[in-house]
Amino acid sequence: DVYTTVVRLMPRVAFLSLDLPSQLDALRFGDDVAAVAASHAIAISESEKAVEVLEQGRAVFWAHSLRLRSQFDSAPDDLRRRLLNVSQSLARNNSSEAFGSSKLLIEHALAQRRRQAEEFYTLINEIRELPGLERFMLHNEFSTLARTAASGPVAIFLHRCFSYHAVIIIDKDNVASLHLSLIDADWLTSARDIWSSAAAE
Repeated sequence: DVYTTVVRLMPRVAFLSLDLPSQLDALRFGDDVAAVAASHAIAISESEKAVEVLEQGRAVFWAHSLRLRSQFDSAPDDLRRRLLNVSQSLARNNSSEAFGSSKLLIEHALAQRRRQAEEFYTLINEIRELPGLERFMLHNEFSTLARTAASGPVAIFLHRCFSYHAVIIIDKDNVASLHLSLIDADWLTSARDIWSSAAAE
């Protein structure tokens, strides 16, 4: 739960930086945390939770970007307008270089950004309290992700902490995890490259 909370908060951490490279570095960290979280979930036989947190970690960069580019069409008009105003302010790339060596200006810009980020998430939480909008701007749950197995099983390979597993989604009611004792990092890297090449072709 601690790891999944960290992954959930990663987009908020990105808002604490002014320049885009620093924001991206913060978001990249989320992918590794998600993989560790999934490993722990598998260890306690919660394969569905492992799939959810892996997807959440994989999509953390896109979730951050989409939150700033979204038109928030499903939100009520008043909240939607306020969200758009705040998100447009947060989406501006206010590079710290623009303030030169003035620490006072940089601190002021960072404080303003934190206030805007808090307002942004306060508005999102207000929307999630409305009937039918409880999952507003949240990652997909397992029941949604499992639909990818409609045409056949989906296998997800995970290697962390010197442990190798495959999570296999057969359908929404049937998911299993297997410990892969004969698999190592070299095999996974090779398999990934082969599949990436095949997909590109």
